[in-house]
Amino acid sequence: MGLFGLFGKKNNKHNVQDTVDTSTTPAGEDDLEVYSDMRVEVATLTDELLFAATLLEIHENCAQLQPHIETAPSWKLEPIRVKIRGYSEEDSKAICMEGTVTPSIEKLWQVEDLKLISKSNDRAFFRPRTNMNAIVTLVNNNSFEEDHCKLLNLSVGGVCISSKCEYRKGDTLLLKVQLPSEKELSLFFCRIQRVAERTPAKYEYGCQFMDMSTPEQEKIARVIFDLQRKK
Repeated sequence: MGLFGLFGKKNNKHNVQDTVDTSTTPAGEDDLEVYSDMRVEVATLTDELLFAATLLEIHENCAQLQPHIETAPSWKLEPIRVKIRGYSEEDSKAICMEGTVTPSIEKLWQVEDLKLISKSNDRAFFRPRTNMNAIVTLVNNNSFEEDHCKLLNLSVGGVCISSKCEYRKGDTLLLKVQLPSEKELSLFFCRIQRVAERTPAKYEYGCQFMDMSTPEQEKIARVIFDLQRKK
């Protein structure tokens, strides 16, 4: 199956919890170059997730994408217009761009007519809902006490967890979770970016992954694709 055929049937019930503001933000040619080397997700204009990638070598309105998942596309496909979403550490903003991607047999895929659509505080990545058991440990604490929690959603950028323990924004957590199709526990470091108190004894934490390797990103992306196909 080709890469752009991963989600062959259109599904209008996408679990995108925070949609990106689609109002156009003016952007000069030099504005885009600061987003080189940004980890991104590539989706159709109707929000069907296609693959995760690194956005490289932005110059004017052209760039290259290095897909993180090795999936053979169909070479007969024409260029496709896509959304490219990521998180800018410099701006501390979710970035949404549009561009035309041409599939290639090479590792780097060409992007043309790239333009900035929005910069916002919305979450940058596609996040399907989950209900996985997980364990977190507060890293910046000498006790190393483990906390059993629920993993509520998952993206290549981070997770949302539900816990009875109270943490603070900026805390670093070690997350242990048994991902679907994985034989062993997966370990990820993440930093709390958002805190929401749901009840006096229950909290939800939006966490961003820290220093993830490309294989780890690919693992998360594969899990997300599997979850979406099962919807």
